[in-house]
Amino acid sequence: MWMWFAVLVELTLDQRAELRSLLNSDEVSSAVGTRARIVLWHAEGRLKKDIAVLAGVSRPTVDLWLGRYTT
Repeated sequence: MWMWFAVLVELTLDQRAELRSLLNSDEVSSAVGTRARIVLWHAEGRLKKDIAVLAGVSRPTVDLWLGRYTT
């Protein structure tokens, strides 16, 4: 049996700045920008289901990128 629980990603000021710089960079793909937005939105306290809608991805994709960012 799987048990899911919410873990809020806490970002340092440097991490936030780095993720925001990815959003404004012409040198990264839109996919990388979407991943940065997912992490930033989650750190703001948005619900994963809302993040999925905003990012135009599935809920499992939100979980995937949050998991990859935190590990």
